[in-house]
Amino acid sequence: MTRFPLPVVAAAALALTLGGCAAVEPGATAAPAPASPERAGATASASVVEPAELPNGVIGRATLVGADGSVAVSVEVSRSGDDLLEIRSLPAPGLDLARTELMLAPRPLADDATCFDEGLRYGLGTPVEGEPARWGVADLGEGDPSFLDEAVLVRGPAEATAETECFADIVARGPIEWSFAPLRTGLVASDAGATGGARGDATVEDGAPVAYTVARDDLIDEVAARFGITAGDLLYLNPDRSPPGGVSTLHPGEVLNLVVERR
Repeated sequence: MTRFPLPVVAAAALALTLGGCAAVEPGATAAPAPASPERAGATASASVVEPAELPNGVIGRATLVGADGSVAVSVEVSRSGDDLLEIRSLPAPGLDLARTELMLAPRPLADDATCFDEGLRYGLGTPVEGEPARWGVADLGEGDPSFLDEAVLVRGPAEATAETECFADIVARGPIEWSFAPLRTGLVASDAGATGGARGDATVEDGAPVAYTVARDDLIDEVAARFGITAGDLLYLNPDRSPPGGVSTLHPGEVLNLVVERR
């Protein structure tokens, strides 16, 4: 089947692209918006969670290994005092870097994956020793980048055509090991029930809500209030579905995560 390359989140642009994301469905609404009369006083009881501070210095590392078992690239993520994340790469000597790009994935790839040209990807450019990629701390996961699971080195085709099957062949990959715990570990959702701007269904496991399916005309502030959290908390729990620092639009049928461990 012929496939065409999807946009990648570039460090300079800071624009997130969800593979296959369609235009806003009829009835989708943006936040913030005033609360509807139906939900007056209907917030869940939950304590306000103050996020922990992201530590300075090295906070994450990854070793990217090729199919032959050899180390291709070592990656180090650091936070500097000016609220920047620096992603430094150390390619193996002699590694062919032609048409390569280092990418970060918010979800682990399949063990047998050979292509990474679909879905949400954070592109960092060709790995060059001594030239780190930089991101603002607040631009990744509401200030907590630990939702990023894997670093992947890919190579594009020498000449892309309509017959090209993959636009980003995997050269090497490795899990990102973070040195800190999620910054909002005490965040727990509690369902107060449907309201005027949060009419969707909650998925419950062991008596606690773990996910929420967005209904038509839902508002992000009201959905968050239904579960006793803030809109910022809801975006924190779902870092791979909204633009950094931007207004979030809810789409009917979209499933929102409500558990820190599953972000």
